[in-house]
Amino acid sequence: MTRRSFRMLAVAVVVVLIVVPLAVDAQDRLKTMPGYDQFQKMSKEIAGAVKLGTVNATWKDGGHSLEYKFDGKNYRFDFAANKPVVLEEPKAKEGEGKSEPPADKGGDKGQPPG
Repeated sequence: MTRRSFRMLAVAVVVVLIVVPLAVDAQDRLKTMPGYDQFQKMSKEIAGAVKLGTVNATWKDGGHSLEYKFDGKNYRFDFAANKPVVLEEPKAKEGEGKSEPPADKGGDKGQPPG
């Protein structure tokens, strides 16, 4: 190893030995800084603070309106009126949407039907 590269290595090691303890000390002091308690409280609430507005829309009426679902409701945005309108859900016909569990055709538990 040349004398110059040895000096460069020694300087790099000294810099690392000085900087690393300072960085660790800075992390320890963070808890004493003003506003730290408020940050801890708010950081738990930040994840749910924003509700994304992503929608899948379908063009209707030859491009004069579009239909989309947002927040559990169906909407139609009419560009002529420049406003959204909540669409009513189609009502289920009698007997639709109601399913009953299949009848038990087996004997005792663990016994095949028959």
